[in-house]
Order: sequence, then C-alpha cells, then structure tokens
Amino acid sequence: ETFGSIEELKKRNATSGNKYFIMRHGEAESNIKNIVNGDINKNHYPLTPRGKKQVEVSVKNLLKTVFARRRNSRTHRAKIKH
Repeated sequence: ETFGSIEELKKRNATSGNKYFIMRHGEAESNIKNIVNGDINKNHYPLTPRGKKQVEVSVKNLLKTVFARRRNSRTHRAKIKH
C-alpha cells in the first residue's frame, strides 16, 4: 500500500497499531549533481562512498528490528547488494 504523505501514514497508524519505518536511500551521485529524476528506467546514479557508508549504518540498526512486511524502491540504487 502506498501513502501520499507522512500525515496520511500517521492517520493510518493511529487506528492500526502498526509501526512504520521510512528510510531514504543513501547519498547518490544525483544528489551531488543536483539531478532530480523520478523515472526508474533512467535513474542509474549509483551511491557515493558516503552513501554506501550511510546504508551500512542504517542496515546495522535495522537488523535489530523484526519486520512483518517491507516495501522498497525499484530504483537501481535500492537494489545494490554490498
């Protein structure tokens, strides 16, 4: 299920009792170059070394959490295995 805003998610959470975790990808080359591109077929900007480190830290923290369900981006940078 997709939510359009944090406010919409908060309304849903108030009645469901679920916990939601939202995480943005680490820094990518497109961030440094100020490129905004939501087309997943043309968005091939890899993570920077800093972005990879950000992901490593996030993964260590998320490994402490048990998830019943997850959703993730279909962009290239979200699929990279480190």
